[in-house]
Amino acid sequence: MHKTAAAKTAAGKETAMTQRDLTKTWYGLDLSAIVYPTLQRRDFSSVYRISVLLKEEVRPALLQQAIDIALKRFPTYRAAMRKGLFWRYLEPNNRPGPYAQPDIRNFCMPMPFRSNNRYLIRFYYYGRRISLEAHHSLGDGTGGMCLLQTVTAVYLRLMGHFVSNGYSVLDVGQPPDPEELEDAYMRYANAKVRPQRPAERAYRVRGIKEPVHTFNVIAGVLPLDEVQKKRGNIASRSRNT
Repeated sequence: MHKTAAAKTAAGKETAMTQRDLTKTWYGLDLSAIVYPTLQRRDFSSVYRISVLLKEEVRPALLQQAIDIALKRFPTYRAAMRKGLFWRYLEPNNRPGPYAQPDIRNFCMPMPFRSNNRYLIRFYYYGRRISLEAHHSLGDGTGGMCLLQTVTAVYLRLMGHFVSNGYSVLDVGQPPDPEELEDAYMRYANAKVRPQRPAERAYRVRGIKEPVHTFNVIAGVLPLDEVQKKRGNIASRSRNT
């Protein structure tokens, strides 16, 4: 499920939600996620991919174990899309899978809701790389990174390495935080809370529209020390404001 930045800062607060709420039989899509099922079509897949590169070759059997263990902590990713009277919704999916598969060339393919045992996530491996593909209705890129990093942490533990919980690595032995299942837009994006629109105009992509089935891949490499330095500067400014 999507989670706004404001909702993340509120993590840890006590709520009245009970354990029964965490095991309910369906999950409603939030105000952003509800759009993506209707957008999916032949030339728009609503699927994104995130990858992590390890130092050693991936061991598929251990990766599958890690997926099975970690997904118990992410009920809204271990879910199937269903069609209600007015809107689509998610329900827990206990079918076999999702399975770790050898990587493919044409990634980010559309995800028909009835294929792949109704799972809306895919895990791939190639050499030292582990990749996650997820339908955008399950969560945004931040949620996807959280899932992938947790799966990777569990995988490395199965390999005998020590990896602590924290940041985007969740404790797979704990139940989900109630706020992870909340439609935070209803609390932080309403008539009373409306941030001002930025003065600058949104960037408009111009050029010649490419034909259907055109496939482009843009890859970038960032030096880790520079990323950590930038992150430290942002954190420092946040503490001073």
